[in-house]
Amino acid sequence: MGIGIAAILQATTLMITSKRISHEHKNISTGKFLQTLFRLLGSKVSVGASMHLVGVSLLMSSMMIWKTYSQFFGVWLGVTSVGYMVVMPILHWTDLRFTSGTKHARYR
Repeated sequence: MGIGIAAILQATTLMITSKRISHEHKNISTGKFLQTLFRLLGSKVSVGASMHLVGVSLLMSSMMIWKTYSQFFGVWLGVTSVGYMVVMPILHWTDLRFTSGTKHARYR
Protein backbone atom coordinates (compact mmCIF):
# COMPACT_ATOMS: atom_id res chain seq x y z
CA MET A 1 0.00 0.00 0.00
CA GLY A 2 2.84 2.36 0.84
CA ILE A 3 4.46 1.67 -2.52
CA GLY A 4 1.24 2.53 -4.34
CA ILE A 5 0.81 5.81 -2.48
CA ALA A 6 4.45 6.74 -3.07
CA ALA A 7 4.20 5.87 -6.76
CA ILE A 8 1.06 8.00 -7.17
CA LEU A 9 2.74 10.89 -5.33
CA GLN A 10 5.84 10.61 -7.49
CA ALA A 11 3.87 10.43 -10.73
CA THR A 12 1.81 13.46 -9.72
CA THR A 13 4.81 15.55 -8.77
CA LEU A 14 6.75 14.64 -11.90
CA MET A 15 3.75 15.43 -14.09
CA ILE A 16 3.18 18.80 -12.44
CA THR A 17 6.88 19.64 -12.54
CA SER A 18 7.08 18.80 -16.25
CA LYS A 19 4.04 20.99 -16.93
CA ARG A 20 5.67 23.76 -14.93
CA ILE A 21 8.88 23.50 -16.94
CA SER A 22 7.07 23.51 -20.28
CA HIS A 23 4.88 26.46 -19.21
CA GLU A 24 1.69 24.45 -19.62
CA HIS A 25 0.56 25.46 -16.14
CA LYS A 26 -1.37 28.36 -17.68
CA ASN A 27 -3.75 25.77 -19.12
CA ILE A 28 -4.49 24.27 -15.70
CA SER A 29 -7.88 25.21 -14.32
CA THR A 30 -7.79 28.20 -11.99
CA GLY A 31 -9.53 26.44 -9.13
CA LYS A 32 -8.18 27.25 -5.69
CA PHE A 33 -7.46 23.59 -4.87
CA LEU A 34 -5.58 22.97 -8.12
CA GLN A 35 -3.49 26.11 -7.71
CA THR A 36 -2.54 25.12 -4.17
CA LEU A 37 -1.75 21.57 -5.28
CA PHE A 38 0.33 22.88 -8.17
CA ARG A 39 2.38 25.17 -5.91
CA LEU A 40 2.84 22.46 -3.28
CA LEU A 41 3.75 19.54 -5.52
CA GLY A 42 5.50 21.34 -8.36
CA SER A 43 8.71 22.05 -6.48
CA LYS A 44 12.03 20.24 -6.66
CA VAL A 45 11.89 19.46 -2.95
CA SER A 46 8.60 17.58 -3.18
CA VAL A 47 9.79 15.57 -6.19
CA GLY A 48 12.97 14.60 -4.35
CA ALA A 49 10.95 13.73 -1.25
CA SER A 50 8.55 11.53 -3.21
CA MET A 51 11.48 9.71 -4.81
CA HIS A 52 12.91 9.14 -1.35
CA LEU A 53 9.50 7.90 -0.16
CA VAL A 54 9.37 5.36 -3.00
CA GLY A 55 12.86 4.16 -2.06
CA VAL A 56 11.94 3.79 1.62
CA SER A 57 8.77 1.88 0.71
CA LEU A 58 10.77 -0.47 -1.50
CA LEU A 59 13.34 -0.94 1.26
CA MET A 60 10.63 -1.84 3.80
CA SER A 61 9.04 -4.23 1.31
CA SER A 62 12.41 -5.86 0.70
CA MET A 63 12.84 -6.48 4.43
CA MET A 64 9.42 -8.11 4.55
CA ILE A 65 10.17 -10.26 1.50
CA TRP A 66 13.58 -11.21 2.89
CA LYS A 67 12.04 -12.44 6.15
CA THR A 68 9.11 -14.34 4.68
CA TYR A 69 9.78 -15.45 1.10
CA SER A 70 13.20 -15.22 -0.47
CA GLN A 71 16.46 -13.90 0.89
CA PHE A 72 17.93 -13.37 -2.58
CA PHE A 73 14.98 -11.34 -3.88
CA GLY A 74 14.77 -9.37 -0.62
CA VAL A 75 18.44 -8.42 -0.74
CA TRP A 76 18.19 -7.56 -4.45
CA LEU A 77 15.17 -5.32 -3.87
CA GLY A 78 16.88 -3.70 -0.86
CA VAL A 79 20.02 -2.86 -2.82
CA THR A 80 17.90 -1.56 -5.70
CA SER A 81 15.84 0.66 -3.39
CA VAL A 82 18.92 2.14 -1.71
CA GLY A 83 20.41 2.84 -5.13
CA TYR A 84 17.14 4.44 -6.21
CA MET A 85 17.07 6.67 -3.12
CA VAL A 86 20.63 7.82 -3.77
CA VAL A 87 20.76 8.14 -7.56
CA MET A 88 17.33 9.42 -8.61
CA PRO A 89 17.22 12.63 -6.52
CA ILE A 90 20.79 13.45 -7.58
CA LEU A 91 19.89 13.01 -11.25
CA HIS A 92 16.78 15.11 -10.76
CA TRP A 93 18.58 17.94 -8.94
CA THR A 94 21.42 18.09 -11.47
CA ASP A 95 19.07 18.20 -14.47
CA LEU A 96 19.46 21.62 -16.08
CA ARG A 97 15.74 21.91 -16.71
CA PHE A 98 15.11 22.00 -12.96
CA THR A 99 17.86 24.45 -11.98
CA SER A 100 17.39 28.18 -11.79
CA GLY A 101 19.61 30.93 -13.12
CA THR A 102 21.25 31.48 -16.47
CA LYS A 103 21.42 27.78 -17.32
CA HIS A 104 17.63 27.60 -17.12
CA ALA A 105 17.26 30.43 -19.63
CA ARG A 106 18.47 28.13 -22.41
CA TYR A 107 15.40 25.91 -22.02
CA ARG A 108 12.81 28.68 -22.16
